Amino acid sequence: MRVGHLPASRAVVLLALVARVAHADDERPSARADRLFGEAMALIEQGNYRDACPRLDESQRLDPGLGTQYNLALCEVRIGKHASAWRNLKAVETLAHASGKRAREEAAREKLREIAPRVPHLKITVADADATVRVDGEVVAREGYGFLAVDTGIHAIEAVAATKQKWSTQVTVPDNLPDGNGAAVEITVPPLLAVASRPGTREVIREPASGRRTAGYILGGVGIGGLAVAVTTGILVLDAKSTADERCTPRCADQTGRDAVSAGKTLLPVNAIAWGVGVVGVGAGATLLFLSPRTPRAAYVAPMVGSSGAGITMQGRF
Repeated sequence: MRVGHLPASRAVVLLALVARVAHADDERPSARADRLFGEAMALIEQGNYRDACPRLDESQRLDPGLGTQYNLALCEVRIGKHASAWRNLKAVETLAHASGKRAREEAAREKLREIAPRVPHLKITVADADATVRVDGEVVAREGYGFLAVDTGIHAIEAVAATKQKWSTQVTVPDNLPDGNGAAVEITVPPLLAVASRPGTREVIREPASGRRTAGYILGGVGIGGLAVAVTTGILVLDAKSTADERCTPRCADQTGRDAVSAGKTLLPVNAIAWGVGVVGVGAGATLLFLSPRTPRAAYVAPMVGSSGAGITMQGRF
């Protein structure tokens, strides 16, 4: 459609709309937040809270502020979204306290007291002190167990703890809870069950091989090897000495005697070194093994049956 073919008044309106759209596209987030806030307040003056609340919500998202969040909470109260209003008022109360804005803090606290009887909420009782509770995937702080504001509808509850089985359930918060009695849905999380071993498993204790114990085994092995060499060379030295005594009195009568003397001279230092290595190795290894800590580790042995046969499986750290 060409502008030139339109009446002048319609062309002006069209151009104004185009300019407004272009301006909206170039609008900074803070400027858009201010515009939405102004539109929302004008709608509130007209009593149109349902159209005002989304504008306040978007304004708060674009440019968060205590005033915007407080007015959003008041707007949500008007349309019956008491749980959302409660959460926004709690946030205003906390932030106002942190920033020293006492008047805003007290206004939020007073409004919280006013709407508390109309806020649908969960009242959670937990048996295990170490359990972590999540509602719709969000962790619930312990101070929130007594009064957790939630919207009406279905909510997923779960509790987890180390070495224990997860517990979960679903609750429905109806939209017709009576005012004046706390509008509470009570949730009791029972004691969580310990994680059970798989059927057919039994615990096997095996001692870990620490670094000190490993070194002890190595040194002990070297020592034992040294002692074996010492005993072997000792026997050979005695045999060579016996041959030398028979054939070298005092001079060696033949080559056999001379070989025996030569072998004795070669084996004597080897024998002495082997005895030293053996004694030191066995002693050091025994000392390390004696001093190393003995911390048992658990492993698990379980039967395994399959289409191709049967056997056992072992799991654990050694």
